[in-house]
Amino acid sequence: MKTFKLARKTKEGFSVILVDLDDFKMINDTMGHHIGDEALKMTAYLLRTSIPQTDFVARFGGVEFYIISESDTDDKVHELIQKIEYNFELHNSYSQSFKLSPSIGYTLVEAESTKTVHGLQELVDVEMYKNKMTRKERNKLTIRSN
Repeated sequence: MKTFKLARKTKEGFSVILVDLDDFKMINDTMGHHIGDEALKMTAYLLRTSIPQTDFVARFGGVEFYIISESDTDDKVHELIQKIEYNFELHNSYSQSFKLSPSIGYTLVEAESTKTVHGLQELVDVEMYKNKMTRKERNKLTIRSN
């Protein structure tokens, strides 16, 4: 996997993707922490199986997961995010115990970027929260129209 230094040396960009689980507290509170642990393991599995082997995924804390991806264009990242969302939907269609709802944000990093890791975290965090708010508004509209 390319690091910042290698990306600059090879003149290749990459992307940073942040995945946050929506309403995870409800799983812990209603089903117990052991089921919450299983939900985290399932999330890691779904993410790992959604991305190329050359990409890297890690739990950052709580229910946030970062993916460092060799995808270096919006189209490539959107394709990767669609695959992640599809795999979560597939899980939800079969799961008898818990549903998982990811909010996802990303930022592209050019090889010449001078952004710090902290700066990248802030950018991708903003994008993830935009996605989360859009999803919540869409869910409210769906509930109201039913």
